[in-house]
Amino acid sequence: MKEDIYKRKQAFENWKRNIEFIGQIPDITKKNSYLIIKYLHDMENGLNIAKGSKKGGRSYIRLCSQKNRLIWIIKKLETYGINDIEQTTEQQLHVFFTDMSTGKIRKLNGEIYKSACDFVKTFKAFWHWLMKVRRKDIRCNQLPKEMELDDITEDLDIMGEKAPWVYLTPKQVKILSNHANPFMRMVILFLFDSGVRPCELLRLKVSHFLNYYRDLDIPKDVSKTHEHGTGLYISGELVKEYVQDKGLKPEDNFMKGCSSSIINRDFKRLVNKAIRKGDLNDGITLGRGKLSNLSMNDIRHSSVCYWHPKYSKTSKVLHKFGWKNESRIYYYTESIGMNARLEEQEDPFDIRLDSKNESCEFKELKQQNEILMKKLFLMQQMKQTPFIVQPQIRQSISPQIMI
Repeated sequence: MKEDIYKRKQAFENWKRNIEFIGQIPDITKKNSYLIIKYLHDMENGLNIAKGSKKGGRSYIRLCSQKNRLIWIIKKLETYGINDIEQTTEQQLHVFFTDMSTGKIRKLNGEIYKSACDFVKTFKAFWHWLMKVRRKDIRCNQLPKEMELDDITEDLDIMGEKAPWVYLTPKQVKILSNHANPFMRMVILFLFDSGVRPCELLRLKVSHFLNYYRDLDIPKDVSKTHEHGTGLYISGELVKEYVQDKGLKPEDNFMKGCSSSIINRDFKRLVNKAIRKGDLNDGITLGRGKLSNLSMNDIRHSSVCYWHPKYSKTSKVLHKFGWKNESRIYYYTESIGMNARLEEQEDPFDIRLDSKNESCEFKELKQQNEILMKKLFLMQQMKQTPFIVQPQIRQSISPQIMI
């Protein structure tokens, strides 16, 4: 079971208890409150899932996100005079989301919503659930057929503009790491080297590092998506030194006592420090994000752009970053220009991958690791009791691992 590092389950359970105590969601009509609560209950338990969507209950991160966005949308729609969400018309919905995209509806700080499409997706999911529930009620003769809902979300735009992100060149990553203390230097280079997600970083254990810290295994209970892994070509020695200095055991959390908010805060401090010293220039990067807004996710996305041209097969890149299709790779590489442009950049790390040192599939890596451990055990037995070791066992031990 995945560790709930952001305490989303606790937050969602607390919200449910609070709503149960109050009786409904504050500041919206009772009918709309009932529908939102029922929708979230079904999503938590995997009920009335739309056709073609993944079956099963949604994660608590997803539930909290859907809850916050949906409540905000319903509250705003009520200011448009829509007190019963089931009575919303297609025209009202399009006007509302157009107002979001054009800036007529703004954030509390006055900024325009750059990810209006995410709110559209949330409402589409809610409306499709409502349509399915209504069809079930009609089939059970609880409602007349005339009350079947049309899909008023069909023509809503869910693509939107690509969200801005901070792109770091390899040279900028090197400069930033040079300004950092030993711990932050290890974190920066490890994120850039491995491409792990922030949530995966915080769930990693020391035992997930293999082959003397030259490889990383990210099992299913750690990964956001599925099991994946990578070789460590830049940060392996730094990771090894960090583990040894901290005295961490295999079962210990790799980032023991750290949080994403603290690390992101320290990233911003490092960037500002490098800018003040004139080593980095604050401004808009190729990802259209401002350099001073750097976060852990930005280093992962910059890592995609660095490693993609170095691997001989796209499947190896997908395995490294834990993705199922190529769309995410091109989302970031296309944001900063043509792939050929990446190969022309200065590479301070001077990493060259070929078929011999590209990260292998981790099923094979685990098997190799198990074989090495068995051979090491046999070697130790030979040293302790050499007179009982049979000649054929001695011959099975590879001379390459003899120390």
